[in-house]
Formats: sequence, C-alpha cells, structure tokens
Amino acid sequence: MDINELVHNYLDDMEAALRADDAAQRTLLILDAFREFKNNVINLVGGNSEYEVEQAPKVDLGMPFGFADSRYVRGKNGWLAASLYKKAEEDGLKPFAVPLASMDLSILPFRCKNMDDFLWHMKRCMAADTNIPIIYDDYGQVADGNHRVARAIIEGKRYIMAYRLKNMPPIDYTEEEEND
Repeated sequence: MDINELVHNYLDDMEAALRADDAAQRTLLILDAFREFKNNVINLVGGNSEYEVEQAPKVDLGMPFGFADSRYVRGKNGWLAASLYKKAEEDGLKPFAVPLASMDLSILPFRCKNMDDFLWHMKRCMAADTNIPIIYDDYGQVADGNHRVARAIIEGKRYIMAYRLKNMPPIDYTEEEEND
C-alpha cells in the first residue's frame, strides 16, 4: 500500500464517520480512522528497510501559520480572528465549557483539495492550543477554533472552552477585496 492509497482510505473512513447517526459514534469512528491512518503510515515508512528515515528530507509545507493567519468568512464578509477575540473582550464575555460530544461533525470546516492542504491542516491541528477558547459567531457557528476542536476530540477531551458573540464586530474585509 502506498501513501496515496493510505490517504484515500483515510478520507473514505472520515467520510463514513461523518455519516454516523450519533455524535459519540462519529467521534469514535474519527478517532479510529486517525489511529489506523497513523499506524499505517508508521508501518509504511518505519517498517520498510529500504527507507532510511533519518536521511530523508523534511517536507516543507511552505506556509507559516499562527493566530494572525486565522480568518472567518460568512457569505462574502470576513473577519480576522483577532477582531473576534477583541470583540469578546470588549463585550466582557466569559468563556463557558462546551461538550465536544455536542459538536456538529457533519460540517467540513477545511477545504482539502490535495495532500498538501490536508497536511497543512493536520499540522495546524497538532499545533493548536486547546486551552484557548474557541469563538462562536452570533449565529452559533464556530468562527475560530476548528483546529482546536479537532485536536481536543483526537486527544479524547470531553469539553472545550468557548465564547459566544452576541453580535459581530465590524467586517474586516470582503471576498471581493481579498481577490483584487
């Protein structure tokens, strides 16, 4: 089995997991799919003596990431994560615990067109600080923190802290401005 087949199998398993009727079942299926994928990759690379992992070059994803890169788009309107957190602070909002079992796992918050996109999001999940509260927009959708939610679920946590905005801050940009 090669890496492309592993990724396709993993994405098929994730798609099947998202179709599960029950949130707890979806979470378990996602965790199982991730563990199987991780073990298969380890076996593929580490279990084959023709590879010398220490001498293999690192894959550069070419994209630094951080808080300044986080954005939320709803329709054609966009906000920087910093603006959302500033609004929560200005409004004096207090974080509250959200059961991860209540998260809607049928929504795919990331666009993954290829392996590079997939790896970039996986790296963000692995680097996510689950101690930072996520932000719900004024409609109750996750506006910032999907990578933190993914990491918390993978790590088997039961809750994540969150803010819920009562109203949105001024728009930071529109999709038309971003595309110009």
